[in-house]
Amino acid sequence: MEYLSSGEYYLVDYRKGDDFLSLSIDTDLFEETQTRIHVEVKTSMPWTRQDIKFPQDAYMERSFEGEAHVLTYLAVQEASDFMISNLETNGWLMETVIQRDESGFTGVYGKGLETLSLRIYPAFDEQGRTRIEIVLE
Repeated sequence: MEYLSSGEYYLVDYRKGDDFLSLSIDTDLFEETQTRIHVEVKTSMPWTRQDIKFPQDAYMERSFEGEAHVLTYLAVQEASDFMISNLETNGWLMETVIQRDESGFTGVYGKGLETLSLRIYPAFDEQGRTRIEIVLE
């Protein structure tokens, strides 16, 4: 089977109340008549990690297994300071800082066999909030 090209990629997010569904579809074309379609569906789940806390005013925009997207009214620097302190207090060790300035924070932490990627940046919404994203691997 000869790989010819990568097709379209679609990402659709649905929200109804506190429920969230993310659907992604991508296609690959093999030979002239065979197409592989990959569909991934994620549904929101409550954030249950006790060793990763968010600011008190945090609004859980969406969360999946090993992934959280949160909004806060803290400024970017305040949110960064809070998250860094909180992670270190709960045993996470900073491995890499990719960016740390007034426009945001991007870093990687480790704890045991887990790796945590943290991004903090302006949400650019009408309320002037800050977005915090965590991905665990």
